Amino acid sequence: LDWKQNYMKQVIRRVDDNDSESGPVLLNKYGDLYSVYNCARNLHGKAENGSLPHFIVAGVHKGGSTALFGYLSRHGHVRPSVCKETNFFTEEKLYAKGIQYYRRHFPDLSTAKELHHMITGEGTPNYIRNPIAPLRIRKMLPNIKIIISLRNPVQRFVSHYVGQVENKGLKVACNEYFEEDFQALDSCVSAYSYPERNKEKFLKMEEKRAELYSKLDKCNSSLAVLDEAPRHQRQIVGASASMYDPRYRVIKGPARARAKGCLLNMDNRNPNNDSCIVHECLSLNPESPLSRGVYVDQIERWLEHFPPENIMVVQAEHLYANTSKTMQDVAEFLGIRPYNSDELREFESTFKGSNHTSNPLELTCNKIRSRLEGFYQEHNELLYKLLRKNWPDRFVTVPDKHNLWM
Repeated sequence: LDWKQNYMKQVIRRVDDNDSESGPVLLNKYGDLYSVYNCARNLHGKAENGSLPHFIVAGVHKGGSTALFGYLSRHGHVRPSVCKETNFFTEEKLYAKGIQYYRRHFPDLSTAKELHHMITGEGTPNYIRNPIAPLRIRKMLPNIKIIISLRNPVQRFVSHYVGQVENKGLKVACNEYFEEDFQALDSCVSAYSYPERNKEKFLKMEEKRAELYSKLDKCNSSLAVLDEAPRHQRQIVGASASMYDPRYRVIKGPARARAKGCLLNMDNRNPNNDSCIVHECLSLNPESPLSRGVYVDQIERWLEHFPPENIMVVQAEHLYANTSKTMQDVAEFLGIRPYNSDELREFESTFKGSNHTSNPLELTCNKIRSRLEGFYQEHNELLYKLLRKNWPDRFVTVPDKHNLWM
């Protein structure tokens, strides 16, 4: 094979006729075909002899993960999974197929030359917000490197909305989309704040919470840590040791509530602590468009199971503005050589995922931008504290309070 020709080759082919964001099927210099979705097709005829991944790009949705994974796949020492988003650790029917099925998503590096210099990985952005994913990943891949790409949560929400209109047939205006999600959150908060007035809603939320925590306890018990605090606990600035009492199953408690001193054992909750209840409701609705942008809870959940040195947080805005520098930092984090000049030049032709920045639909969200900024302000401030505490060398600048983003 002419590796230079193959490295540049892009076979533009729809991966899923119902999803316009599937993107091209790509071919790297090793002859590896990979795409964003449609693992089943790419796995057809593949033997169960792949190597387990060295890294996972765990999020966030609409946060630059596709571009980051594409840039990684340009590196000569990275051989990607057959599809970026395997969804293995979050889809029950896939996880039930076991480790051998998961191995089929990756190339076999056991016979590769200079094996210690070759790595492989995947990139499923819904891992970051799923409370089950970090437990399952720790069980199977305790030494995995986790990369998380964050984007301004206001812009992430807007991009999410545009994607729903373009690809899922959403018919409501942006402000209506926001109001619907905000009202659902408000309804949950009201049910927990005044259960005697919202008995039916309260009981439904309690049932949902019990179901979620039952799954967490089951997964946790399989790791033999049900009655002890996670190994890699990292407290947010201002949190006291008593807030991590293992009796309260710390994997359940959202970060902001713990930082404010609220024990999220709901039997002992303080009904007057609105922040506690808000974050409990956010944790019960991880698929909510608003909840997806509350990064502090999601990242701390991963810190409960992996040490900071195994996690790299990348800001999508920096990735796009200074791609080469950011990806050289990622390469260093993964322990592979720096990108060479040929590889860096290939970034221009890399598939970067959906781009809604010039879509007129974005303008329809202008009227709610100030409300979105207000919603995320306190969450972002706690995020800064968490990032600076665990990665002081990378996050040292005090955020602009007017910008509310790094």
